[in-house]
Amino acid sequence: MSTKKIFSIGYDFPGGLLENIPFDSDHSLFDCDIVLFNPSIFSFSLGQSSTYKGKPSLPDSQSFRLQERILHWKKELKNAYNEGKLIVVLLSQNDIVYVATGDKQYSGTGRNRVETRMVRDISNYESIPIKINIINAKGKELRIGENVSFVKELYDIIKPYLEYQVYIEGEFSQVLFTTKNAFKILGACVMSSQHSGAIVFLPHIDTDIEEFEEEKNEEIFWSKKAITFGNKFIRALINLDSYFKSTTDLSVKPTWINEKDFTLKKEEEINKNLLVIEKKIVELVEQKEKDKKELEEEGYLKYLLYEKGKPLEKAILKALRILGFTANPFKESDSEFDAVFESEEGRFIGEAEGKDNKPINIDKLRQLEMNINEDFSRENIKEIAKGVLFGNAFRFTHPSERSNFFTDKCYIAAKRSKVALVRTTDLFIVAKYLSENKSKTFEKKCRDAIFSASGEEVYFPPLPQSENFKFADTEINK
Repeated sequence: MSTKKIFSIGYDFPGGLLENIPFDSDHSLFDCDIVLFNPSIFSFSLGQSSTYKGKPSLPDSQSFRLQERILHWKKELKNAYNEGKLIVVLLSQNDIVYVATGDKQYSGTGRNRVETRMVRDISNYESIPIKINIINAKGKELRIGENVSFVKELYDIIKPYLEYQVYIEGEFSQVLFTTKNAFKILGACVMSSQHSGAIVFLPHIDTDIEEFEEEKNEEIFWSKKAITFGNKFIRALINLDSYFKSTTDLSVKPTWINEKDFTLKKEEEINKNLLVIEKKIVELVEQKEKDKKELEEEGYLKYLLYEKGKPLEKAILKALRILGFTANPFKESDSEFDAVFESEEGRFIGEAEGKDNKPINIDKLRQLEMNINEDFSRENIKEIAKGVLFGNAFRFTHPSERSNFFTDKCYIAAKRSKVALVRTTDLFIVAKYLSENKSKTFEKKCRDAIFSASGEEVYFPPLPQSENFKFADTEINK
């Protein structure tokens, strides 16, 4: 088998013979020779109950993730094409979903003010780096185009499993497959005039079939037939790649031409140089992934501004440690607290809550009181912990435009139970400062602010500089 490396993206390659890369990945295509690409985004809309104009409407986090993935693959595929690589696109159904743009529109004033989340439609085929129109249509009857003998081997192998889900329109170098009456294009290729890169569009290949599976010990594995098919498929892809890399005056290289007896000395030298370059590329990719992970970890503090749930809890713990607390989540038996943190000032139980377009209500405060009592009932606890409710209200609204973080009832109940109320946007300000400027004195002042707040919002001390931190000219840290 050739040493050419093939990546299968978004497609579970039969026989498990290739490196399968999920669509929801930031994997690069630097170290592959051939790309098999299935642009399906079905996994993003799976389980989504929200709709807009009859199509799935993704929440903000999924929206931004999907748009990021589509831009990533569009860039990677374009680079691969320009580098002379073969890209084989499996024409899956054209999926349309609605995603958040990040913009908001407002109407009304005061309590009647209404916020509208802006969305746009997005297609899975926006990840393809060339202009192409996709129209959903299903069928199984198709025919091979004229003067396309170079694709005959591949066609013979995949023919039993072909079924089209779309037809395509665009400017193509050659039409490979059409409907039975030849009215619609079901497969085509685009070849570069400047290099050997090519994009081949193939109808959907249905390999999710019973004959490609076998069960052993209640587990499903690829069958021998699937593995045989996969090997033939790979060979056909490699031969197709060789065709595009050859000129019209050259024949496809036979496999034996790569044997050592026929290798030229200069070829060996060039191959050694290429190996050195490929090694450097791998190292750079690894460094990139390491830096991206470090960047993500450094960015946890920003979760205080817009996140909820576990990401918000993680950011709160990070911020508390920056302020000099020992802070960790707590889980034991049936007990689970978002944050247990302590310092020389005292011991605290914290609960976190994020709301999309509302203030934090009394429900989370009730949960906090239950947790404090549950914590005190443990044998090794001698004093009642101070309660702290961390709130990230109106989390998708700019911090400078947010109104009260807590409801009136929440303020009243906090007063009764002497719980400290912390706006996570304020916590971000002091944690950001301390992450960039070490100051034990300021850490102490911040901890004291939390400890001394009894049934009211925590007001952190001004930053130790001439001007307080501001969000768009609106002072947040009072």
